[in-house]
Amino acid sequence: VTIRIGGGEVSIINQLDKDINGKFSYRLISIPLDSPISNVTSHINFGSVSVGNKTLKFKSSKIGSSKFGSVGEEGNIIINSGIMLTFLPNNFYLTLESTLVNLISATKKDDPLGTFRLFYDSDNGTINIPTIVIHFTNAYLELSPSSTFSKIEECLVCLIIVPANEIAIFGNLAQGNFLIGYDLVANKISFKPTYCTKY
Repeated sequence: VTIRIGGGEVSIINQLDKDINGKFSYRLISIPLDSPISNVTSHINFGSVSVGNKTLKFKSSKIGSSKFGSVGEEGNIIINSGIMLTFLPNNFYLTLESTLVNLISATKKDDPLGTFRLFYDSDNGTINIPTIVIHFTNAYLELSPSSTFSKIEECLVCLIIVPANEIAIFGNLAQGNFLIGYDLVANKISFKPTYCTKY
């Protein structure tokens, strides 16, 4: 079953609008990388990423029409609860990857899957990573280690942010353990750190 929570006519949010006044929220817990994908989108303005003490500016044009369909005229990254990974434009991704490589002291490994770019050896499924903060317009999110790196195989973790040619997408793995609220009337999205596995 797919429940659309975007702003389209078939969205359950629009169908319930009289009862919820255009407002809703959701929480996501950490999920395995083999979960199915659906199609739910909104878009926001993404300004930079802080990795430790280094700030990386995100330069991208506004999102409009693309091979993924028209997603609006405002914003430069799609927030999507149906796509697992976070996709960043190639040049920005390479800067982020290089910064992480310089700051992470774990042993780098080759990708056994041919899917991801940055792998590390890990005895317990985790590695020490620098604090990663996503800066949006008027908001910032400090991502947990499980929102940026995931255990793929025994003793192997990978960066679950990947390069993309066309479009930037803030996927659901990065949204884990946040209560994400949508106010469609005020056209705002809010994020609140929440340990969703407790509920």
